[in-house]
Amino acid sequence: MQLTGAAGAAGLAGCGGRQSTSSPTDASGTEAAQTSEATPTPVAVDSESLATIQELAYITNQTLPVLPVQEKLAQSFQTTDDWNVPDKDATKIQQYWPTEWLPRTGDWTATEGSDDERFTLAQWAVPADSQYNPWNGKNFAEPRRMMFDRFMQSNLQTQEYSEYLISDWTIDGTTATLTVREGMTWHNGDAVTATDVANQIKLDIYNGGSLGSFVAPDDMGNVSERVVAVDESTVELSLVEAVNESVLLAYLQPKYLVAHEGTYGEYVTRFDEASRRTSGRRCCRI
Repeated sequence: MQLTGAAGAAGLAGCGGRQSTSSPTDASGTEAAQTSEATPTPVAVDSESLATIQELAYITNQTLPVLPVQEKLAQSFQTTDDWNVPDKDATKIQQYWPTEWLPRTGDWTATEGSDDERFTLAQWAVPADSQYNPWNGKNFAEPRRMMFDRFMQSNLQTQEYSEYLISDWTIDGTTATLTVREGMTWHNGDAVTATDVANQIKLDIYNGGSLGSFVAPDDMGNVSERVVAVDESTVELSLVEAVNESVLLAYLQPKYLVAHEGTYGEYVTRFDEASRRTSGRRCCRI
């Protein structure tokens, strides 16, 4: 897979869309609102398809009376004469971020007879400056989506969650139990364990993740006791109060497992120790 910078992609993604129309004039002939001067010149289109994309982008960004809950970029994907994707109404297209799941399931492939050996697509960050550390918020590298596994899958059409890294889960009152899928391994052959998953959740919380509001909203010193690997394949989260399952899963599902114990374990330990020393405060520092 080859990536290219996408500084010019805004015209396709919908950061402007369509040229504005003239503003109405008052009785003196003066424009009532000088909006046209502030509107960027639209990217030129040379095909009916691009024109359609820009029209949809315009509607999404400027016409809808409310903001979509699901960001539109999360449902974008590439289709060309040389690469196949399922039909637009297929169930697999409804998976949250199909560009991530289709290659995993073998549903995004080169067409028969194609001599393409690589697929080239654009990303927002300059590839040479891309950051693969998930706890560095700058220059997100799109290939990270293929390097790390999400906790679960999410179907936007049915609003249902299905297993992936987490093979099973239960939420009973104030206890959420996650079961790690068997047979998962890291790049070096190490088995994925509940400790890795617990570390991921802890690091997300310690770095300001939203799960903290369910686990330890007022005292970071409680995190190490409320996120626990009870055995090799089971993680338990102790919640401060009962919560709707769909709400909690909406925060768990998008998580990627990155926190390999051999790489991040020492940092989790330092955070745990520091948070206990500062118990009673909302955050801690190392």
